[in-house]
Amino acid sequence: MGISLIYLQYKDALYNAGKAMEDLMEICQSAQFETHEGWEKRASRSHCIVYSKAFNIGTIFTLRAEFNFPVEQLFNEHWKNFDYTPQFSRNASFVRRVEVLTPFVDVIHYGLSEAIGIKARDFLAGRIHRRLGNEIFVATRSFEHEDFQELKNSIRGNLILGGGRIRAHPSDPRKTIVDYVLCADLKGLDVSGEKADQTLIKFMIEDIESAKDQIEKIKVRAKKQSQGDEEEHLF
Repeated sequence: MGISLIYLQYKDALYNAGKAMEDLMEICQSAQFETHEGWEKRASRSHCIVYSKAFNIGTIFTLRAEFNFPVEQLFNEHWKNFDYTPQFSRNASFVRRVEVLTPFVDVIHYGLSEAIGIKARDFLAGRIHRRLGNEIFVATRSFEHEDFQELKNSIRGNLILGGGRIRAHPSDPRKTIVDYVLCADLKGLDVSGEKADQTLIKFMIEDIESAKDQIEKIKVRAKKQSQGDEEEHLF
């Protein structure tokens, strides 16, 4: 299939990802985002504090996490090896990188397992990344496509905005700060109101916990392996 036909096939993914990036950058670059002034504190666990705030697109949840991993390595593993997520996250039933449209945009299909405490969900979405100065922004938004119908025993959710901002720690370049951002409509009759909010909050915290655990495992294995041995994947 020619490149132009691929773009045409996934034009909605490209458009939605671009609009998601606009929303993400507007949120992350607002003055209140840095201090979370005007945001509501919703939960705290494992040094993760989740805040929320109402925006035009819906309720935005965010948490700030610090990783003992260099920013470029963290980003590259997340972007290129996203398919490996189910290997370390029990909340991910499957992850597929369906199509790479450009070096900056791809199409993903993500399955949320019942381990999160609700019926399984899946999300078909366009994903985009952009560098601005020393910061990397990753934004994801759902789209629909006739070739990807709702799965059996799963509910198709609507990922309104997923992703965040990735940057080096200002006082230690070996560490990375991630501002995780999420807004989603889980659909279905098994979640509504506060239960939906708590499900998203739980997912965000456990997502960060799983990633940090995986990083530590990689660092331990790296000490035992000589340089050039089998490749390790974080995400």
